[in-house]
Amino acid sequence: QSDPSDQTTPVQVQGLDHLSVVQIACGKSHILALSSEGDVYAWGGGGDFQLGHGGEDDVINPRPIPSLARLKELYSQGGVMGG
Repeated sequence: QSDPSDQTTPVQVQGLDHLSVVQIACGKSHILALSSEGDVYAWGGGGDFQLGHGGEDDVINPRPIPSLARLKELYSQGGVMGG
């Protein structure tokens, strides 16, 4: 598998294809996705515990953040939102 930082064209994110994603929020090195069910998924750079998975490891594929279940809206400080 190639380095994800080399991706220059849009691709479908594996791990989200079974979900209805209603909002995306991006930070400098991480991404959050909100499903229509209110579940939040995070992936990207994990420094400073920013992914909410309890560690600082980088994550290539989206992983749910159980502590943020049932949200209505996402916001990533200093980032970009879409939805």
